[in-house]
Amino acid sequence: MGSGTPLQSAMCWRHGLRVSELVALRWDHVEWKTAHLTVHRAKGSIDSTHPFSGGELRELRALQRTQEPGCRFIFMNERRAPMTAAGFRKMLSAVRAACGQPHVHPHMLRHSCGYMADHSQDVRVMQDWLGHANANVQITVRYTALAPGRLDKAKAPG
Repeated sequence: MGSGTPLQSAMCWRHGLRVSELVALRWDHVEWKTAHLTVHRAKGSIDSTHPFSGGELRELRALQRTQEPGCRFIFMNERRAPMTAAGFRKMLSAVRAACGQPHVHPHMLRHSCGYMADHSQDVRVMQDWLGHANANVQITVRYTALAPGRLDKAKAPG
């Protein structure tokens, strides 16, 4: 499989990326000094800047060292061409099958990112994180409504 296989899925989930956004990631989207990723959203969504975890930065640096100098795209396939959306779907399907799991669609990673709301994230923060247009918070609410335990910290009215 292509370079960065576990990192691809993790970044897709953590940053709530659509597959097209994931495969379009380039090295110039990474700001090493501030540990941030510029996320260019598709489908009319709002671009944003996300912080990296230390582990992500280390994995990205390790991945970059395996690539040829001047490589523009973060995720490449085994033929040293940029990873395609179809290639990512095929890789995710192979991983799913190897783990004996039921069908997993790549967009499920984006939806599961809404679980971050379970960690006391405001729905508006999640809306920005996922790039949802400000006028349509209902889409974000649909993502976060699935989060288990999302009401654990809520206080009863009155």
